[in-house]
Amino acid sequence: MENIQNIYDTNIKSILGGNLDYFRNFRQEIIKNFVLDNQLIQDNESTKHIDRNVLNNLNFKINQSSLHYKHLNNDKLDPSIIVKNGIDYSFINLNNKSVIINPLNSDFDLLINKLEKNKDLFKDDYIVNLNSIFLNSGFDFTLKENANLRTIISYENDQPDSTVYAKNFLNIKKNSKLLLIEKFINKTPSNSNIINFFELEEGSEVIHLVIQNNSNESNIQFTSHATCHKNSVFNQLIFNSGDVSLRNHHYADLIGEHSEANLKGIFFAGKKQIIDNKTNINHLNHSCSSNQIYKGVLTDNAKASYLSKTFVDKQAQKTDGYQLSKGILLSEDAYFHSKPELKIFADDVKCSHGSTIGPFDNEEIFYLRTRGINNKDAKSLLVKAFCQDLLSKIKDVSYSNEANTLIDEWLLSHVN
Repeated sequence: MENIQNIYDTNIKSILGGNLDYFRNFRQEIIKNFVLDNQLIQDNESTKHIDRNVLNNLNFKINQSSLHYKHLNNDKLDPSIIVKNGIDYSFINLNNKSVIINPLNSDFDLLINKLEKNKDLFKDDYIVNLNSIFLNSGFDFTLKENANLRTIISYENDQPDSTVYAKNFLNIKKNSKLLLIEKFINKTPSNSNIINFFELEEGSEVIHLVIQNNSNESNIQFTSHATCHKNSVFNQLIFNSGDVSLRNHHYADLIGEHSEANLKGIFFAGKKQIIDNKTNINHLNHSCSSNQIYKGVLTDNAKASYLSKTFVDKQAQKTDGYQLSKGILLSEDAYFHSKPELKIFADDVKCSHGSTIGPFDNEEIFYLRTRGINNKDAKSLLVKAFCQDLLSKIKDVSYSNEANTLIDEWLLSHVN
């Protein structure tokens, strides 16, 4: 792989704040400790389960245009953010009294404050470090107090072999509610490395729904971190049915009492896909609760992993933490690695984890066959039932309908 320093020097004019002293120093500090050694990549928790060809073959072709944006009002459209090729932002119906939103290049002092605040979160994460070195897009979003908003972010890329490095900072003020739907729509082979930082103030709620349905050899590295203050709730569901190599790593810190985080995912994988899922929730105050639940369906030679971790600090009494992973293997060559982990330093807690992975239950298939249902339809019915306990709890009808349609399409092409 080409030397990171050389790639950085080549692209310095195309990345955010490339010519400013703070950003040069910030990036050089990362580059100084950044060694892309095959053995180190294999041993590092952030990369050991990903498709390492994504790193080896990444050409770091960054869009040479400057980040720019426009505000649009259209009564026929939902409030939304459309991001084209990583640098062209359209903020639709978001210029109102409840929302403040701007691209990262509009206020470098604010960006510096955000980077300083979060720089220690992922020090040993190769993917996040790459994002910090080549950061070239993103936005800062604030939902004001006592507001209620549903909005959609669509990432659209039609530039072949391009790479998008984005950081998005979302601050949800006191007693506000945000329903955020993110969609990845890549029409050409490309790479997306995107990080969301959520700050949930007291009494706020976020529902974060994601659809990843990329094709054409596109790759996604998607990371999020939620900081939850008193009585706040963060709910996340990641849905994937595309043909891409994926890394989904999602974290939450419960720093306020009675806060809650639920990190959930549904994924489908076929051919030679490699999917790396990780969730990590830190209980840092008393009377908090969390759920980490991921379900996967794999066929052909697909490989997937799911690492879940619950950390309970000694002062986090009355913690309620639950982990579960389930996998259905539709072929003998599919593989699903699950590793649940609990680290508990408090004595008044209720924590558990479970994991089940394997093929269909033959008795269930037989039961459906005796009712006149053919083998393919029987398998499809069982897969849909497998997913519904997560999807049925989603109150956003358009998201649920789209996810169910994508499940039908995947089953049609992958189940015999």
